[in-house]
Amino acid sequence: MANNQMNSTDFIFSYKADEYTNVDSFLSSHRLNAVEIQFLTALFGSNQGQKVPLNEKDGSGQRSLSRTVFDKNAPDMERNFGLITILNNQDVSYGDLLNKKAFQKNDDGRKFFELENVSEFYTSFLGGIESLNDLITEYGNNERDVFDGLFEYLTDDDNVEIIENVAKQVKIK
Repeated sequence: MANNQMNSTDFIFSYKADEYTNVDSFLSSHRLNAVEIQFLTALFGSNQGQKVPLNEKDGSGQRSLSRTVFDKNAPDMERNFGLITILNNQDVSYGDLLNKKAFQKNDDGRKFFELENVSEFYTSFLGGIESLNDLITEYGNNERDVFDGLFEYLTDDDNVEIIENVAKQVKIK
């Protein structure tokens, strides 16, 4: 019998750990939750085409993202895995992308991080840490300036065009 559940595990990484601590501390102190922070970080990486291997180490220490974030927020996390996978694979056909990559489940016994959608998400997550941290530190951790900067970044014409292209591909209205 196929297991249609995601069997999550903690994500322990040793890449830009100190910078992610700054990102997480700043955003969580301004009422963003772990799901939103991880998605925003992955979106930055995806948008810039920055993907970092999951086992990359840079000597910055170690961070752990608890499996309980996924377990308590599975529908949101699965959606986020799918969205980042769609953004990262716009050259893949609609059918293959949605049916084989974006919303993949543990139905063949693979480990959590071997699933393409999970791997896509977290490699983009690691790739987005530095640029998101840079945006926060550029504005001196000033709440208003940082969130204005985030708004400008997310509504930049190029970024909006990417989202519109993906929406057309997957027929979102």
